[in-house]
Amino acid sequence: MSRALAAVAMMLTLGAAPAPATQPAKPGASGAKPAAAATAAPAAKPGPAAARPAATAPAKPAATRLGTAIEDDLARQRAAVEARARALDMKEKLLVATEKRLTDRGAALRQVAAQLQTETGKAEVKTDERMSSLAKVYSTMKPRDAAQRMAGLDPALQVQIAQRMKERALAQLLAQMPAEPAAKLTAALAKAPPLPQPVQTAAR
Repeated sequence: MSRALAAVAMMLTLGAAPAPATQPAKPGASGAKPAAAATAAPAAKPGPAAARPAATAPAKPAATRLGTAIEDDLARQRAAVEARARALDMKEKLLVATEKRLTDRGAALRQVAAQLQTETGKAEVKTDERMSSLAKVYSTMKPRDAAQRMAGLDPALQVQIAQRMKERALAQLLAQMPAEPAAKLTAALAKAPPLPQPVQTAAR
């Protein structure tokens, strides 16, 4: 009985012991290959003609686009202001040049006017000298002869000569003239403007 129990205990002990680990078989020793190596297919390499996705530029943020738009608008406004400033500067230069031309022209015109006035004054002096000389001639003539010759002259010339004669010589001349020419000469003398001073008056 005791031997039977000892045998059972030994069997239980042998049954509970772990089985010895088996070493993996080497590939070259048995010719058998692992299942994974036998069944796995090689990965296909992409061919040169395989289509690749086109590279796209990243979209600009909204803040960047807004800043660019503001800079462009400011650049346009600055260009418009500069163009307006250039136009105003050009107008100012034209006005200055025009003013200078007008000033120079005005100075030239004043110089010409002064020369004309001088020449006119000289001509008036010469005319006065000639008229005064004729007045002397008519004053020295006999009143009857002077009246006959005075009646044949132009009315304007009669006035010029008569204005430069002394009152006594003119009165004698008018007394010898016919009534109608004497009346016309008297009326013309009354309307004639006074002679500029000094004027040479014929003496008798």
